[in-house]
Amino acid sequence: MTREKLFWGGLLFLGLGSAWAVLAAGYAIGTPSAMGPGFFPLVLAILLAAIGVLAIIQAATRSSADPVRLRPFWPCASVAAAVVAFGLLLNTAGLIPAVLALILISGAQRLRSRAVELGIVAIVLAVGVTVLFIHGLQLPFVAIRFGNE
Repeated sequence: MTREKLFWGGLLFLGLGSAWAVLAAGYAIGTPSAMGPGFFPLVLAILLAAIGVLAIIQAATRSSADPVRLRPFWPCASVAAAVVAFGLLLNTAGLIPAVLALILISGAQRLRSRAVELGIVAIVLAVGVTVLFIHGLQLPFVAIRFGNE
């Protein structure tokens, strides 16, 4: 594994572990003999963050001529924006527009070269998700919300 992969993987583990530790600390922790609901998630979050720190240390101390390079920010930003858009659209616009936005925003870097392919994937996934979750599992989602329903 290259230094770059170790570094970014470690940073991801450290970030996720830290975020989960903050969330888990909001629950009652308890003691090892009388564990609360936040005890086990907090322990796992601390272990995940520790693995991240170890990976970052290993990447920093590994002897290699390759310096750690920064990755382009756009792919990460587009996926994060897609998840936020999905969450905002699910209750306001419905499942189909939320899934379409999720696919199109997360694949925005491919819009110039493969717009037709991305559109087909978005439509197939929107129909598939609707059939599976609304009709198959009968979950209480609205396919498309019109106005103030």
